[in-house]
Amino acid sequence: MSNTKMDETGIVVGCVACGQRNRIPFAHLGETGICGKCKDEIPPLSEPIEVESEVQFANLIRDSRLPVLVDFWAAWCGPCRMMAPEYAKAAQSLAGEAVAVKVNSEAVPGLAARYQVGSLPTLALFANGREAARDMGSRPAAAIVSFARSAAQTAKA
Repeated sequence: MSNTKMDETGIVVGCVACGQRNRIPFAHLGETGICGKCKDEIPPLSEPIEVESEVQFANLIRDSRLPVLVDFWAAWCGPCRMMAPEYAKAAQSLAGEAVAVKVNSEAVPGLAARYQVGSLPTLALFANGREAARDMGSRPAAAIVSFARSAAQTAKA
């Protein structure tokens, strides 16, 4: 993962052109932003972002206009480690369509408990502030993208 970070109000990304750190509020994820310094375009997120707190997660799923694809994982989980590069590829494919985040179930155990995650890895899609779909097990990028798109379509209906 890069130096892109989440805080309690949005995602902080570095401008590719000048390096300036820019905050994208959760409500504007998926939009093309403009760097505050050089005015270059900041494209939609195309990589998974690590969730570091329950507050960050709650604010993200409440405020994001895009569906939020969540990978619940743990460092000790072999299938989770195997799926990590596939999840990163899926995040690239879903740029502008969904926000891909990762929740380490050991670092933020309250989220795994709140959403009753009993198996790792677990994928969940949140839309309009609530969980719309869930699936368990490691899978290739194409299957992750298919799950996310199908779940997002179902959530819109």
